[in-house]
Formats: sequence, C-alpha cells, structure tokens
Amino acid sequence: MAGTTPGTKVPGGMTSGRVEGTGFSQYTSAMIVDCHAHVFEDWLGACGHPSVDIHLKYIQKNVTRPAAKTFRLRDGKPASAAMLFRPGDNTWAGLTDVNFRVGRFGRLEFTRDGEDYAIQYMPVGMQTIQSPPEFMLAQMTYAGVDHCILQAGGGYGAMNDFNAATQKKYPAKFTGLLQVDEAIADRPEVLAEVDRARNVLGLKGVYYSHDFSRHGYARNLDHAPVSPALGPPAPQADVPEFVFVRRDGTVFFAVAYSWEHGALRYISSEGLRRSVARETLDLDATQQFNEQRGMTFRSPA
Repeated sequence: MAGTTPGTKVPGGMTSGRVEGTGFSQYTSAMIVDCHAHVFEDWLGACGHPSVDIHLKYIQKNVTRPAAKTFRLRDGKPASAAMLFRPGDNTWAGLTDVNFRVGRFGRLEFTRDGEDYAIQYMPVGMQTIQSPPEFMLAQMTYAGVDHCILQAGGGYGAMNDFNAATQKKYPAKFTGLLQVDEAIADRPEVLAEVDRARNVLGLKGVYYSHDFSRHGYARNLDHAPVSPALGPPAPQADVPEFVFVRRDGTVFFAVAYSWEHGALRYISSEGLRRSVARETLDLDATQQFNEQRGMTFRSPA
C-alpha cells in the first residue's frame, strides 16, 4: 500500500490511507503501481557487495537454472546452463569455476573447456547491464506506470543504499524495499543493518528470498536462532486508518478498502482481509468520522 495518497487507489481497486504519492495514470482513473521493479548499478562492479567476486557468485547461482536462452557464442548453438554447477550441490560451493562474467548486450558469459558461452539474461539492446532510476522512469512513462515498488536480491547488488537513494530522489515514483541476508538474519550485524535500512535510510518493507545457498543450507527457516528474527512484524502505527461505523454503533478500522458487489472489502492494520455487508454500515456517520480524522472517504457508487 506504500506510495499512495489518502483516498487514492492501489492495485485491486482498494483505497489506501498511505501518505506519499502523486497523480494518476493518463490511461485510467486509478493509480497504476508496478509491484516488482528494479534499479541497479552497472553489474561490472561490486554493486554494494564487499567485492566483485561475491556479486558474481550471487549472479551465477541465480542463473544455474535460467529461463533465459543459453548458447555458444561463436555460432549461437543452444547450450545448457548446467555447466555452471556440479550436480547434487545446490550451494555456492557447488558453483563451477568457469570464469563467469558480465558481458555486453544483456549477456552473462562463461568459458568451459576453452569454449565461450552466454546466457541472454537481459534484452539484447541493454548494452551494459545497469538500470539507473532515470532509465526506469523512462520505461514507466512509456508504459503508463505511476509508481514502482523497488525489489532487491543479491544478484542485483547489496541494494539498501541504492534503493534508498532512488526513493529519496524520486519519492513520488519509487518505494524501496530493504535487503537482508536471510540465513543469518538473527546475527547482530544483520539486525543492525535492518535497523539502519528502515530507520535511517527510510526503506518501507523487507525483500525476502528463501535462498540460503550462500551459507550451504546449514540453517533454514525452522532453525531455532533464526525464527525470532522472522517473527510477527510490529504493528504499523504510522499508517493512517479509515474508521467505519456500523448501524449498531460499533466501529472498526482499515488501512485500505474497496466496494464490491454490495460489500465493503477491507484490510485491517494487522494485514487481514475482511468484508462486511454494505447495509450493516452507517455511511453518514462513517463519512463524518473520517472527515474529522482528515481522511478522504469514498462512498460506494
């Protein structure tokens, strides 16, 4: 729900109470939000990781089973990305030494037995693999997208600072997620980075990928020390809430809502999806209460 203004719509037709966005798409009366977008630095570099080698390991692991085409460079003959890893070992230790590297024209390249191969991971027209904020803005304008949620993932880099810089530069256009090393999420230094990313950099949510391969799967989600770090989130006290008044005088609150087929469908502050029949609500009282709270309430058509 991040990145919208009170009373504006988010995907699924719901009205959100979040305070941050701007105008609507030229193609529709609703705001169009792309929930999965990326900005990233030139992949030839470390992109926030401690070294280029660590960054390349993330990328190589990510493309061991790609949907993208893999081919021999000298003649374009189809090949298999299975050359990138040893069968039966799904960890970083199982990655093969094939001079894995970032090429041009959207390619990731490697060499096996003296032969050069490529994975067409990005479009051919992407002469260097990088996506600065302005590149994404150009695509958003062309596609009629109003706002993007910036994802993360080690293959793109250690994204906290770059996502935060993009969000700060273009707050009406981007909402950034923070990154965490999931397998060691209980360690003080990792939790300190989560705290910095949220409270100093201002990132709005957590990107979580269940890939523990860097650490050899010695831990998993059910590993005792990890579980507390992945426990229930704290209540989002900074999210404005709409108030709804029932005809019997009781009230309830929602962070987002929509009207569908004679019913109010809403999301509670705990993230639960619920619905109530329209005829059970006192809409006049609901309108009045929300106006008093400074919220723009949208009655059913």
